[in-house]
Amino acid sequence: MFSWSSNQMINMNNVAKIVLDILFPFSEKRKRIESLTAEEVFQKCQKADVSDDKNLYSIFSYEDTLIRDMVHFLKYKKNENVARIFAEILYSEIVEKSSEMFLFENFTNPVLVPIPLSKKKLKKRGFNQIEFILEEFKKLDTQNFFETDFKSLIKTKDTLSQTAVKNRRRRMENIRNCFGVSNAEKIVERNIILIDDVLTTGATMREAKNALINSGAKRVFCITMAH
Repeated sequence: MFSWSSNQMINMNNVAKIVLDILFPFSEKRKRIESLTAEEVFQKCQKADVSDDKNLYSIFSYEDTLIRDMVHFLKYKKNENVARIFAEILYSEIVEKSSEMFLFENFTNPVLVPIPLSKKKLKKRGFNQIEFILEEFKKLDTQNFFETDFKSLIKTKDTLSQTAVKNRRRRMENIRNCFGVSNAEKIVERNIILIDDVLTTGATMREAKNALINSGAKRVFCITMAH
């Protein structure tokens, strides 16, 4: 029975990649994103304004064109390089923030919780971009300093994108009571770091935070890649 050797398989994969690159060439925008490093992004991109809320922190300004492009490629193209870059930056920022809170505010043993998608949106997109980032995050956390929980916070109803709802009152109605908690025993009396990609009005974060607090979480610190 004929079987491919490992070298033959590698060569065939390389040929396939070349053919695909010819048939579907990368756009200049994607080429740029594929070539970026976490250090370049952190040094070059505009940072978000400091929030008045000490329990809310955003890293970058969403007005930065590169950050907007990266979020798009992550959310709609499942770009692995963007996930790795965001994971590296997020890891560095969370280590710094949690260390400060541990020393001065007794913020111990935090659990990382992503903002969840509804079942309908998850089925349509095929993945949760925040979970995708956190999977890369876990590769960096070789000492297992941080626990991740992808299941306790759930989205109980499908909602419109907050960016699609222009009226502030309707935004609040759109997102109200859309989150719930399953397996509450996993978050009772725990410090939570709640993570999302982009903060717009803050309504999504507030609703998710309230769901966690109402289910027994000790404290919830919110962090987003951009605002």
